[in-house]
Amino acid sequence: MAARKRISEVSITSGGQYTGNMSAYCPYASDNEMRDEWFEFLLTELLRPQTGGAFKLPLDEAGREHILIDRGLITNIVITLA
Repeated sequence: MAARKRISEVSITSGGQYTGNMSAYCPYASDNEMRDEWFEFLLTELLRPQTGGAFKLPLDEAGREHILIDRGLITNIVITLA
């Protein structure tokens, strides 16, 4: 059985303020379980079935800093596995 690949990058195309490589906002070091959980949260929010609505993407480990991503403005999502 092949080893499970990990998400290395998530990029979005959006009409909003935040577009491009969302991985740059991840507060965790690479090859870290918390990084995997952060990506899982990001994908869960991006792929949520509701149309529109914004979500807070945490920028620090404590969750005090965040950016708002508006799902309704996203036109493309690219997920890169490594």
